[in-house]
Amino acid sequence: MRRKERYLFYERKRRSRWWLVLLLFVLLVSGISLYLNSVANRNPQKENIKLTVPTLPMNLEGVKFLHISDLHGKFFGDNHELIMDKLVDDNYKAVLLTGDMIGKDGDDTAFLRLISRFPEDMPVLFIAGDEDPPVFDTERGTYSSWILKARDLGAVFLDAPYSLIINKTKLWFMPLESAEISLDDRAYALARRREAVEQMPGGSEKVAAQNILQLREDALNRCREAALTMLSSDCYIALSHLPIGDETAVTIQGTKDEQESMLNYPGFLQVVFSGHLNNGQVVIPWRGSLWAPQTPLHEGGFIKKGVKLSGSLPARGIAQHVSKGMGVCGLYPWWLSYRLFNPPTFSLVQLTVQMQ
Repeated sequence: MRRKERYLFYERKRRSRWWLVLLLFVLLVSGISLYLNSVANRNPQKENIKLTVPTLPMNLEGVKFLHISDLHGKFFGDNHELIMDKLVDDNYKAVLLTGDMIGKDGDDTAFLRLISRFPEDMPVLFIAGDEDPPVFDTERGTYSSWILKARDLGAVFLDAPYSLIINKTKLWFMPLESAEISLDDRAYALARRREAVEQMPGGSEKVAAQNILQLREDALNRCREAALTMLSSDCYIALSHLPIGDETAVTIQGTKDEQESMLNYPGFLQVVFSGHLNNGQVVIPWRGSLWAPQTPLHEGGFIKKGVKLSGSLPARGIAQHVSKGMGVCGLYPWWLSYRLFNPPTFSLVQLTVQMQ
């Protein structure tokens, strides 16, 4: 029988287990973080924002708007209803929804339930985003059903300027494209489209195309009618799904030396509300957003440390609030198709002339 090996002059050292302890600790912390992140993603957060608007009329100092964007059909269960509970006594003047509110499958349930919770006398203005269903139903020749149902609930689909009087000051809310594209150019394009539609063979397809064309022409006429009643002293606010950058700002109103007013309207555009980016979806603590799609703000791709994708992001003197969003954008790669350390957020935005 072979004798067991003995160590006569030193004891055999025990292998260190520090790496195992460290691994268990990392797994524990990661598990807790992911659990808390999952809880946060089911519980929409409210953020209070003060947005500096240098040219804000004095009567509008402190006026608040509720800004919600990029719901992407996300339904938060009981917490969906709790959104309203978090807004009690906040005294906001209008609700601004800046697109991508519908789910990928066209489900508008969460969007409509959200709208239905606001008081009947509360203005709710919305635009379409790049991932929403089409604005028009080409088979029926009408607006798409999600827009019609939202309008039935009292919401306003913003395809032309819409006015509110707050503290004796008139505010004009408009879709960004109505300020960015010349109304004469739009009229020319619609005239060419009408010529093409009239040459189509008779039938339901032609009738639907004629009806949609009429809706587009009606929106253009409302833009022209609004321009006739606007004053340079009014306040102008645009809703845009994509954030604007300096180039877009110049297109809309140039510089004060080159242009006395906006492209289509008197006065200057003062505020833009936008979304689209979802704050990068994945946020790394102490670093910030990791990646984002291309927008007028930046080239897209990996984001440098400290670069903001939400909050106050002015462009050429135009104040802009970019929403953190509520859901998950389909433009992100699969490995970023979730929200990490970036809870769904809706914003109560207070306008002020004071620098923040």
